[in-house]
Amino acid sequence: MSRSNKTERLKKAPYKINSLFFARFFTILKLSSSFLSLVLSLIILFVSIGQQILVYYVGLLASKFTKTLVDQDFSAFQGVLWQALGLMSAVSLVNAIVQYASSILYIHWRETMCQHLHKHYFKGFNFLHVNSSLSSHNFIDNVDQRITADLDKMLSTFSSIFPLLLLSPFTIAYYAYKCYLTTGIYGPLVIFAVFCGGTIINKFLMGPVVSRTVAQELAEGNFRYFHMRVRSCCQSIAFYRGQTYESETANQRLDELLTVQARLFFSQFVVKSFTSFYDYMGAIQSYLVIAIPIFRGDFDHKSPGDRSELVGAYAFQSLYLIYSFSQLIDLSNKISEIAGVTHRVGELLESLYILTSSSELQIRNSTGRKQHGVDDSYEATEDLLSSYDSNDSNEGQSDIKNNNEKYQSVEPVLKVQGLTFGLPDGAKLSSMIETNENDDVFLIKYLDLTVRSGDRLLISGPNGVGKSSLFRVLNQMWHQHAGRITYASNKTFLFLPQTPYFCQGSLMDQLFYPTRVEFSEDNLRKANEVLKTLNLEYIVERCGSLSEFQSWDWSSVFSQGEAQRLSFARVFLNPPSVLFMDEATSAVSSDEQTRIFRLLSLQSRIECLVSIAHSNSLLEFHNCCLRINADKTWQFERVSA
Repeated sequence: MSRSNKTERLKKAPYKINSLFFARFFTILKLSSSFLSLVLSLIILFVSIGQQILVYYVGLLASKFTKTLVDQDFSAFQGVLWQALGLMSAVSLVNAIVQYASSILYIHWRETMCQHLHKHYFKGFNFLHVNSSLSSHNFIDNVDQRITADLDKMLSTFSSIFPLLLLSPFTIAYYAYKCYLTTGIYGPLVIFAVFCGGTIINKFLMGPVVSRTVAQELAEGNFRYFHMRVRSCCQSIAFYRGQTYESETANQRLDELLTVQARLFFSQFVVKSFTSFYDYMGAIQSYLVIAIPIFRGDFDHKSPGDRSELVGAYAFQSLYLIYSFSQLIDLSNKISEIAGVTHRVGELLESLYILTSSSELQIRNSTGRKQHGVDDSYEATEDLLSSYDSNDSNEGQSDIKNNNEKYQSVEPVLKVQGLTFGLPDGAKLSSMIETNENDDVFLIKYLDLTVRSGDRLLISGPNGVGKSSLFRVLNQMWHQHAGRITYASNKTFLFLPQTPYFCQGSLMDQLFYPTRVEFSEDNLRKANEVLKTLNLEYIVERCGSLSEFQSWDWSSVFSQGEAQRLSFARVFLNPPSVLFMDEATSAVSSDEQTRIFRLLSLQSRIECLVSIAHSNSLLEFHNCCLRINADKTWQFERVSA
């Protein structure tokens, strides 16, 4: 089964308490568990058993108080009172221990599972594919909510009921045995039969709760995402004076959320009505069970005081057995909530697994050498820069020719042969390239290109022809559908997007991103020198200092031009061998743009530049040009330096 078909099948699976839910739930629980979770579970189990023993003796206090009052024995009453105070103090302490151990277990589960999700989420470009709406078969809605709120809700809710689930088999078995000794097999059978009937009915009632919980989490995520976008784009909205439009949209998202919540609350109301009815039915069941030994005459030979004590004890045993079953029925809404968010977390986990396995399969089918995305530093590895091949094509649109023998003798830094790609819908495009149907779905076909040391390549063309998409393919963010891309194995490379990204942290963190550096005197000196070179030394005062951590949104601190110039500070602090720039100076003034390209030409470690521009305005800074046309043709030519 193809990756896209498998993903779609998983997404279309019904959101119910079914085999898929249990598979996803136990997979997540297994991934969250370790030796520490086993130790904590055993502690919870043994402490809970001690808790139930104490609860049992607390339950017998009522009958003992009744006996002392009937017998008018004040001395015995005082003894029972002191016993009650001791037992209740012990029960309170044990309850607190169980709750605390469950909370620690939840923290451990969440830490382990979040780290596992992070490992696969940030593996290669998985984080890009699941968040990209262009990749329809990989796209997952509200990934951030699934990793944070949904996983938290699942594990916190489960940890709150975990002691009960862990202990229920023991308490049910014990009190069923005690009830059997009192009433015979009839008592436990009646209670168990009523429980089975209630469980079957409850299973049908819980179905809508699960699916509507998933819908509610989706609507909640969309509502939160809308407000996050308003926060991120508040200046642009203000310039457009679009607050009325955004207000109407916000109310629409709110209405969608509240409509889903109203439906969910109605489904929960139905379930709650049944569970409440079942709880009250427990009192009737207990009378039915207790009536058996009473009407059978088992207590006729007892004194009134002893008879009251025995009836109270037997009533407590049968009531506690019924209560144990009722507790499980009462978990319906919580289990439904767990099922809803489990499906959402499970979908994300499965999609990440599919993406990871698909990437590894493609790498094995290409050159047999393992490839990675961009490393955590600017230093690319040899494996990263190795060539990769997919459906080599012998067809070409043209050959790049150069009569300069000296130039031809230089080892290529980048070589592209027969490259064909389109938007990342792999299954559709792969079938089309085999049948040669519908060429319109491809952005570029059969591109041949060789870039050598000393080249300053300008890629130009109108909007929408695939210039930025070509960078995505070259950076392995998208897979090509035919052709070959080969990098020199001893070079490093860096891609600069048009809109720079700023991480959380200090100004130093922004300058050295994505590497983490110490705030040493040498690094501080280098940072100050680079800022001065780019005429940006004034931003240090704006940010407080180079090393001061700031919690603000960095994208709102700088103008677009300042942000683009700061991205070049990263280049000068860690110069790559090959620098790719996707309109990286589009917001910079012409004077500053000229200054930046002159500074780049002085960097001996930067051997090649590859720039994207809509027009030939940057041609003076380049010595070769690749023109991509709207009709999917392309031309490569060399220009005078």
